[in-house]
Amino acid sequence: MILFFRLKGLFLRLMPEKLFYFLGRLLGYVWFYILRIRRRTAVGNVCMALNVTVREAERIVLGSMTGLVISFLEFISQRRVQIVYSGLNENLETLKNGAIIVTAHTGNWDILEQAAFDKNIRLGVITRRSRFLPLQSFVEYIRRRRHETVFGEDVGIPVLMGFLRDKGVLGIVIDQNMPPRRGRPALFFGKEVNTTFAPQILSVRSGLPIIPVFVRRVNAGRYEILFHKPHFVKSSADEDIRASMDTLNGLLEEFIRKYPDQWLWVHRRFKPLVR
Repeated sequence: MILFFRLKGLFLRLMPEKLFYFLGRLLGYVWFYILRIRRRTAVGNVCMALNVTVREAERIVLGSMTGLVISFLEFISQRRVQIVYSGLNENLETLKNGAIIVTAHTGNWDILEQAAFDKNIRLGVITRRSRFLPLQSFVEYIRRRRHETVFGEDVGIPVLMGFLRDKGVLGIVIDQNMPPRRGRPALFFGKEVNTTFAPQILSVRSGLPIIPVFVRRVNAGRYEILFHKPHFVKSSADEDIRASMDTLNGLLEEFIRKYPDQWLWVHRRFKPLVR
């Protein structure tokens, strides 16, 4: 099955750019208008978070779904994309000495891996395993080729600390709903949602900064990676952990409000709070 994905990826990589992105947009329209999987969830999320009309929410969700399809095709094809950076130079020395990157499902978040490879940054990522095992195997194959270190979502803190002490850069997404044992309530679009607090714990224990990083699609095959200033957690006290979580969620919310069609609205992010 890995061979199937590799051949499919090769076919897509050799496809002319205009045809490749036309296919991505076409499949996005098919998802939105025909398959309609998670469409209602996504539209409801947009209406609730941004307080817009249903018609405007549908426009945003169509753009989001199309972007997700294009991102997936770019990933399995491993097409080289153009990347411009905002704030990288100010953070480059910090990244060379180890840091915790917090990011989210914006633009094509997987190009952070290409960027790390290009900039000779030792990147580690914490990921959830796909239920579709052939795709999971293919994803692991690609990440091995990029010399990434991949940690499962159940990895222990001591393992992650060892990676950070060895000047690794650990990437963690903060926009997924977390079970109570791995999440705490934090504000996001005016609602409290269970959010990972792993970045804060790791930052306090390691003394390393948290650097918020988000990816924006500029146009077909061109992305901007936005690096924010390093963020430090004051202490391991609950109120300081919570303040940090709210701050990082606030930065993500600011990005989404500016580029609403570049976030993963199909995710059930606003589930009832479980403590």
